Amino acid sequence: MRRLRPALVATMALLLFPTLASAQDHQPRLEPPDPHGGVLCIWQMYLAAAAVGEMCFPGEDAPLKDVLRESIGKMDAFIIANGPATAEQIAETKSKIHEMTGLSRLIAEAREREPGTPICRSKALRGAVGFLYERIRRQDPETMRAGIAQLLAVPRKPVLSPCL
Repeated sequence: MRRLRPALVATMALLLFPTLASAQDHQPRLEPPDPHGGVLCIWQMYLAAAAVGEMCFPGEDAPLKDVLRESIGKMDAFIIANGPATAEQIAETKSKIHEMTGLSRLIAEAREREPGTPICRSKALRGAVGFLYERIRRQDPETMRAGIAQLLAVPRKPVLSPCL
């Protein structure tokens, strides 16, 4: 897998920290990179990709959507078992994912800039989270499953860094 641009990773970290801060009951701080991978970063990316898939590709990509759901469920369990988050906090964070990733804002901007263009074909959406979905969409589902199994193999505190 290729690494994401540092600016994108930093933006994702800033978007995710406010929700995690309330779950951790303390001010967020940058954690050192985890040699096993940034579970929270991958979790957020998969949540965003799943949201884009449901919104933009209904009835398509069933194997990918299955892997995303399975992987998100496994990461949820990992975060609850190894981090300070409860199941309720995980559910709250998931309900805010559109807001956290900027999907709501991007949809509004796309409607304003490109009236009449289907939202999922708008430049605004394609350029941001659409890019993420397309990258994930190109991966083999079994490779994704193996990657998640490896990411979650070692119990540890879930952190954001490093990301893909």
